[in-house]
Amino acid sequence: MKQTSAYSIGVIISTYNNPAWLEKVLWGYLFQTHPADEIVIADDGSKEDTRRLIESFKDKLPIKHVWHEDNGFQKSRILNSAILASESDYLIFTDQDCIPRKDFIATHAAYAEKGYFLSGGYFKLPMDISKQLTYNDIKSENAFSLSWLKEQHMKCNFKCTKLIKNKTFTRFMNAITPTKATWNGCNASGWREYSPSMDLTKKCIMADRTGSSENGCSTWESNPNRYAILPSYSIWIINALTRQRNR
Repeated sequence: MKQTSAYSIGVIISTYNNPAWLEKVLWGYLFQTHPADEIVIADDGSKEDTRRLIESFKDKLPIKHVWHEDNGFQKSRILNSAILASESDYLIFTDQDCIPRKDFIATHAAYAEKGYFLSGGYFKLPMDISKQLTYNDIKSENAFSLSWLKEQHMKCNFKCTKLIKNKTFTRFMNAITPTKATWNGCNASGWREYSPSMDLTKKCIMADRTGSSENGCSTWESNPNRYAILPSYSIWIINALTRQRNR
């Protein structure tokens, strides 16, 4: 059953010249229990094949394409443009290589609270499994099934517990693995409200992982070579979906 919220929810997906990855990510948004009111692709200068892919989804998803010329790594700038182009009350931020489980948006919606932002994590898949994922693997949720991934010869360790779908277990693990306040660009969300005096085209609003460029924007990139599966209940210490107060 499809879910709805009293407020509108948008998803902003950053991308750069990876239509093959992006296509599988967009498949994931076709099957959300809580559909997005809008999906904004923040395109940091991709070529024509990415534009054609996005066009092919416009009759399936409420999708917008925000693009600027390729002038080097300017992810923060295009994210700011995407925010300005968005119309939703609440925004979820993620990347071109992160496939959402069907309850991804619903989980962000369930924990959203005024004055706070949410920050979550991901589960990284091996390259060989990333490449073989199909439309049906995502629709059937095989891509999020620990038993299916084991059948594909994925080696498991403690991090694999992120994929266990048991609410009692995940509540327990979230309780014993608190995490510090961080903004994780692949899985984070917050309210769109901002001060009218703030010029978002000049200010970088995304957190920095590895350092800053001359204009203060983020200089890190996510690994484009493998998929990250976004579980709604993330239970490892760096992966807990946490509510952090805005400052």
